[in-house]
Amino acid sequence: MIGKTNAQSTIGGGINLDPLKNPAAETDVLSDKEYYDDQGKKHTGNAKFSGTTLPRLNAPSISHSGSSLSISNPSSNGNFCNGYKLYKDNSLLTEQSSTSYTLTQLDNGNFDMFVRCKGNNFQDSPDSNSLNIGVFGVMYRLRNLTTTTTTAKLTNGQSLSLTIQPKEGFYLPEFISVSCNGAKVDFTYDSYTGNISIKALEVDYKKPAPDGSQLDPPSITMLSEKIEVSFVPLAEQYVLYSDDAEFLTEEVVNEGYFVVMIDAAAYEEPKLRTPSISLSYDELTIEDLKFAEEFVIYSDDEEIKTITIGA
Repeated sequence: MIGKTNAQSTIGGGINLDPLKNPAAETDVLSDKEYYDDQGKKHTGNAKFSGTTLPRLNAPSISHSGSSLSISNPSSNGNFCNGYKLYKDNSLLTEQSSTSYTLTQLDNGNFDMFVRCKGNNFQDSPDSNSLNIGVFGVMYRLRNLTTTTTTAKLTNGQSLSLTIQPKEGFYLPEFISVSCNGAKVDFTYDSYTGNISIKALEVDYKKPAPDGSQLDPPSITMLSEKIEVSFVPLAEQYVLYSDDAEFLTEEVVNEGYFVVMIDAAAYEEPKLRTPSISLSYDELTIEDLKFAEEFVIYSDDEEIKTITIGA
């Protein structure tokens, strides 16, 4: 390799070399430097001296908050780190210069992620710490109900608050369902206000059988004269039976696994809430419900006492 400051000419038909704009010495790591190879061809870029082992950057660390993956470059890398390689399940996902990555860009699923630092004339760093990330779609299965929430994706550790409202002529349901992959998701629901609070999501929920041969069983609910069937991941149709005889098949559009399903149907008529009772020694306590005017107490399906509120 030849690295010269001035133009050089040879006598007797040799190679005439153009002058170098940014000459390099042998002690340089040739980043964005110019040099001539043995054939007199000029190059600009990264040249490695034979037998030289490039230094290695130090490993970054990563953390997860909300929907973002954050990368921390150690100070020991100085200014030599100029980007990061993000890996998902041991495969390169992307390269970027930013220290933040939005996880909701990923498809729904459960992934192990780590990062490596990169730099010119440096070997990539060792792996950062690894994080197990869950990415979930959010699906709203609301019948005669509305909500202003538009959140379409969440990651593990995130929570979600929303309010459902009945359409005109309908009433808030007493119960709703929030599930993922057929498993129940931890949430609270106020049937008087419609406020729903989904607590921090777990990193993973129950998955289907390894061979995918068996779906989760659905549950059914009677609403007036209608039958409501619960959401089942990957189901393509529901078949209803009466006395073991098939009488109805309904095709469904399914969003697959790793979808948080918020399932609720409005009442067509106003309905008082179900009371709860507790017994301590010989004292029976009844939860005081809004709008209730009296409680009727039963024993073995026989009415034994009526209590009028405020009497």
